[in-house]
Amino acid sequence: RLGLKDTYAHGGSRAYLMRYYGLDALALVGGAEQLLGQKFGISEDDLDAVRVDAVHSNAKAEGL
Repeated sequence: RLGLKDTYAHGGSRAYLMRYYGLDALALVGGAEQLLGQKFGISEDDLDAVRVDAVHSNAKAEGL
């Protein structure tokens, strides 16, 4: 199960907070590995090599 536990979150960059609370891509891979009971062999370096387009724009208020 992935998700933000019942806690008061503090401020920080999106990347920092996603990693801190276990909501980043590596945590998603780990959750899928645990659910399926097998290791995919995907490392943080593998994920860094993948280009990810931004979902939000800085022009939109919710993207700030």
